[in-house]
Amino acid sequence: MMTETSFKDLELNPWLVRQCASIGVKTPTPIQTNCIPQILKGKDCIGAAKTGSGKTLAFALPIIQKLCEDPYGIFALILTPTRELAYQIADQFAVMGKAMNLRHCVIVGGMTFS
Repeated sequence: MMTETSFKDLELNPWLVRQCASIGVKTPTPIQTNCIPQILKGKDCIGAAKTGSGKTLAFALPIIQKLCEDPYGIFALILTPTRELAYQIADQFAVMGKAMNLRHCVIVGGMTFS
């Protein structure tokens, strides 16, 4: 009988596991189970999955964990093909990084300044 993987099994910090639970994310999806440990080991990882499968948390959680270990300077740059996706990803970082007062900034092109 196969047991279900937990975020704790993926070697995420306990506070990140609690953050996941606080937003209703109890168990990792397949993309998260396969990518998070590899990213935490410092390996490059390319993942492909359907919309709603948890891709954002698959890369956001390890980024936030590594950032909390060494919280100085600019840590990550995330490029997206659309403005909407940039804001959705920023929202996830804001929620997951709230406990460590994560600061983030979204910069998009194609807009005029008034």
